[in-house]
Amino acid sequence: TVATPPVVPVVTKAVLFNVKSGAAQVTGATITLTEQTSSDVITLPAVTGQDGFYYALVPVGTYDYEVTSSSYPTETGTLTVEEAASEPISQTVELAIPYTVKVTSGGNPVSGAQVEIAGVQETTDANGEAQFALATGSNSYTVTATGYATVSDSVNVTASTTLEVALVSENSIEFMLDADPATDLTA
Repeated sequence: TVATPPVVPVVTKAVLFNVKSGAAQVTGATITLTEQTSSDVITLPAVTGQDGFYYALVPVGTYDYEVTSSSYPTETGTLTVEEAASEPISQTVELAIPYTVKVTSGGNPVSGAQVEIAGVQETTDANGEAQFALATGSNSYTVTATGYATVSDSVNVTASTTLEVALVSENSIEFMLDADPATDLTA
């Protein structure tokens, strides 16, 4: 007789993926899981719904995940599904948009300017550019550079683009000419 190996049940846990960018939920994102020890790939059969969520039963294990969306760069991370975990296991994935801030003065790039946007500070390069990864929505920014007046404002981030910020020298003098015939001197 041939011995039949015992059937070992696969233990699965409910996992809730929450895919968002800032306050906005991301619809249509595809989630791929790769089990780390066996390299088995699990492509979840659906994409996030209009609420940005996707619910799946996932076997116990440790996975590398990849979240792709046509509107955002791919985001990767690690998900551990433990047998003792309470359900559902919640995994929030924050997608960000690549965003450039270009700082100029008189049409020339300003190198070394400090740009703070969404709480992250970067320094402009030789081209006057600083790179960020931002969530969609309104983001406040401040640009400072030695010898220039500080600029503060906000920008509504909806897509990858370049924000151009023009600085004015602190030494600039604004004046108004008043042509008053009573005080005009004529030769």
